Amino acid sequence: METQEGFKNTDSPNHVVFYNGKIVDMGYSGSQKDQFKYGCMRIYDNLGTGKTPTNIGFIKTPSGEIYEISRDSRRAKKAIL
Repeated sequence: METQEGFKNTDSPNHVVFYNGKIVDMGYSGSQKDQFKYGCMRIYDNLGTGKTPTNIGFIKTPSGEIYEISRDSRRAKKAIL
């Protein structure tokens, strides 16, 4: 199981998502715009599933900005972890 601290410290040229205790590098998704879009979709689709279901996930951009994704909203909100 990955940790939120491990997610914050990732150093990747791609978007990275964190949800349900998983950290996933979205480099396989193509362009930076596609990585953000598909990363958000991946989080939203998988929230509330798995061994540690949560209602919030995060996506980190290559520049280090972190956004929160939740079931309550279809928008990515800037987050401070």
